[in-house]
Amino acid sequence: MSGDWIEAGKRLQEQRLAAGLTQMQVAAEAGLHEVTVSQCESGNRNIGAASRAKIAAAIQELASSKQNAQTETAGEVDAAIRELRHVIAVLSRLRGR
Repeated sequence: MSGDWIEAGKRLQEQRLAAGLTQMQVAAEAGLHEVTVSQCESGNRNIGAASRAKIAAAIQELASSKQNAQTETAGEVDAAIRELRHVIAVLSRLRGR
């Protein structure tokens, strides 16, 4: 049975790293101490299913928020590029006069 919580901790760590999150960010979102997240991920301590669920939910929430922010930023960049292309086209026409 101890292998189950060790494996769960490894999976949580993989998910956190894939999302580009720190243990501190996850701990703050989950309402836990950073040491608790660290111990869970390393398998040094069985923190219990409820705390693991809080960590998993925190990773999911933070990753989703981060993805939404990146999507918004990408949209802003695309809009800026379109505007610059328009300005360049206008300037090119003016230069050709």
